[in-house]
Amino acid sequence: MLRDAIKKILDEYKSAKKKKISGHPLVSHINVGFPDLLYGLIKNPDKYKIEASSGYGSWARCPWIAILNPSITDTVQSGFFPMYFFREDLSGAYLSLNQGITSILLQH
Repeated sequence: MLRDAIKKILDEYKSAKKKKISGHPLVSHINVGFPDLLYGLIKNPDKYKIEASSGYGSWARCPWIAILNPSITDTVQSGFFPMYFFREDLSGAYLSLNQGITSILLQH
């Protein structure tokens, strides 16, 4: 299941980026389908918030899906969180621990 969801993005994202993002089915897969799959795999899913991005208005260079624990952070701009991150060349994907720094940069 999870492997198939990742493979779909790796296989289809490059060609999808050549088309309009609005209404594209891969957007729904990344922003809704993949998070729903993760919610189904997580114990106590109501304790987490999953955010995903295929881009806003135009395709993101690298799609991502983050799993947020609201007791630590509720945004990818601060705190730390696990995240699925897809390589820009779509040769692979990573599950990594990330730290949001946007809020820190805006303060200084």
